[in-house]
Amino acid sequence: MIYEINGYSLNSNVNDYPEGALTPFSQDSYATYETLGIKRLFKNEKFFWIENKVFLNKECSEAILAAIDDRIYKILLRIHDTTFENCSNTRNQIADYVFQYFNSQPEIMELDESKKLLCWDSAHGNVILESVGWDTSIILTSNIVKDATL
Repeated sequence: MIYEINGYSLNSNVNDYPEGALTPFSQDSYATYETLGIKRLFKNEKFFWIENKVFLNKECSEAILAAIDDRIYKILLRIHDTTFENCSNTRNQIADYVFQYFNSQPEIMELDESKKLLCWDSAHGNVILESVGWDTSIILTSNIVKDATL
């Protein structure tokens, strides 16, 4: 299982990070993301922008984490590419990165022609490689969500 990415760790407290490392979502950010289908589901859930947005030497177009009662349960990094070659290289680099931590093959889900998920599960949470159009995301989720109050 991957617990840490870019210096941010699952199950850690948002208050453990130096000032400026995380920026809480504004009400406008929450509203914008809700229109995209991304909304808070749990009691005392908060979203934060991650300031360290470089992953595998690529600038992320989005870098977000989510916390319940200030405990980080999700880290999402999304890279947007503009060419097929770059996009393919990004996906291969992220897959290679994840394969360093897992000895098993992922579950593959094709949600439609342009959206595919590769999912690795463990007792401690999961890792998802999401590809949608020219966007590639790595999403780490802790199992602490199992005990979270909706």
